Amino acid sequence: MLQPGDCVILNAANSTVGQLVVQLCRLLQLRCVAVVRRHDDGGFDKVAGWLRSLGASEVIADQLSVKVPACSLIVLSVPLTLDSF
Repeated sequence: MLQPGDCVILNAANSTVGQLVVQLCRLLQLRCVAVVRRHDDGGFDKVAGWLRSLGASEVIADQLSVKVPACSLIVLSVPLTLDSF
């Protein structure tokens, strides 16, 4: 059972379902780490800002490996991860 303050990590966070999950996390007082693709057109900052406004705690660019960025967040326990694939 998820408790307030727990962490949820999800990829494709800028999809419609991903945005819904980010908002649900905020309502349930869960920390949300949103993973999205980095776009060459500089749109990452815009998407990251939008997801943060919806409630994402952190937004990470998916560059084939998110291990280093995720580890830098010092997330010790992640009871729920959501994979869009």
